[in-house]
Amino acid sequence: MKKRRVYYSFHDIPGVNQPGFDHQYAYSYGEPHGLHFSETEIRHILLAMLTLAFAFSAIFISQGLNIVSAIAVGFLGIVSSFLLHELAHKFTAQKFGMWAEFRAYPMGLLTVIIFMLISISTGFPIIFAAPGAVYIMGSAGRKEIGVISIAGPLVNFIIALILLPLVFIFYESSVGSLFGLICFINSLLAVFNLIPFGPLDGRKVIEWNALIWAALMISSLLLLVAIENMVYLI
Repeated sequence: MKKRRVYYSFHDIPGVNQPGFDHQYAYSYGEPHGLHFSETEIRHILLAMLTLAFAFSAIFISQGLNIVSAIAVGFLGIVSSFLLHELAHKFTAQKFGMWAEFRAYPMGLLTVIIFMLISISTGFPIIFAAPGAVYIMGSAGRKEIGVISIAGPLVNFIIALILLPLVFIFYESSVGSLFGLICFINSLLAVFNLIPFGPLDGRKVIEWNALIWAALMISSLLLLVAIENMVYLI
């Protein structure tokens, strides 16, 4: 029996340039490629990252943070939270032999900018960050979907947990505030994505294993409360 093969981008599919072939996703059989990024996916990731980083940086500046610190927090926060979250979904799906690529949502990107403008005009720092998602295709059961879904929030939780001691060590410095903000963003993203509602990761995780979902959700909430009570924002 032939092993299943995943085409990670429609550009890789034989005959893709033939007239009438315009499907964005495809699935076939053979040896898997392993971890892979298509040029289309890289463009979508960069577009989503730049939009989020710009929005976060602008909000931090409006809250009184200096430009250099705001840009640093914006980009580092996005790389450590959004990017690694999505890559965790992608790589886990690919480990299961599935096609997995990130795609940006045009309306999601627009919503990020709209919320940024609302935050700046009202002085209340809030942003709705849903610029896109990892699309997957292939044979997967409830367990595989659950594991793929929990991978993103778990990465955010681990990053926040690792940074927490550094916040203590550098508490009274700008470095401590930087770590604190990144820790807060990651813990908040973990909690938000674990909400068992709609397309969020939590619904798919709880359908797979409610105990694992509860353990990570409670741990993420405790971490979020701890960082909220400990870190001052400059």
